[in-house]
Amino acid sequence: MSNETSLITSGSVGSSFEGNSEHQSSLRKQVEAEKLAKINELLNPYRTKRQELQARRDELAAGLDEVDKELNELDGVISQVESSVGLHPSSTKRRKHTTHKRAARPAVDGDWVIQKLRERHMTFNEIIKLAKEEGFKPASAKNALTKLQDANLVRVNDGSHYEVV
Repeated sequence: MSNETSLITSGSVGSSFEGNSEHQSSLRKQVEAEKLAKINELLNPYRTKRQELQARRDELAAGLDEVDKELNELDGVISQVESSVGLHPSSTKRRKHTTHKRAARPAVDGDWVIQKLRERHMTFNEIIKLAKEEGFKPASAKNALTKLQDANLVRVNDGSHYEVV
């Protein structure tokens, strides 16, 4: 129903249009506020679940670091015992490789990703490859990209290339 029709049917044909436009403006604001509240209400369970999963992931990551330390200690003990009895150490290669890999490759941070994307738009694989070439942990680039996307600082355009928002 148009504004004129609603004015005629409501019996306020001669009323001022200024009052009506203010009323429409306040109604529009009210509808927008209700719509935003409803969207937030629908998203709140997902946001809560995401926070819980992120906290759980962080706990597990910390636990994995502790487990890795303990594994490395056990590998060291096993290697010492094996070498003391004349056996070829079985886990030395794994232990050295893991320790060397962790010490040599720092994690990518969001600033690095943003800097590279400002230089040129890249695909996920290009970012991973560049991180590896520059001596970073390639897997950490995925985490940094995810965090930047969640913060709406980076987006995917044309289906595959990332760009800074």
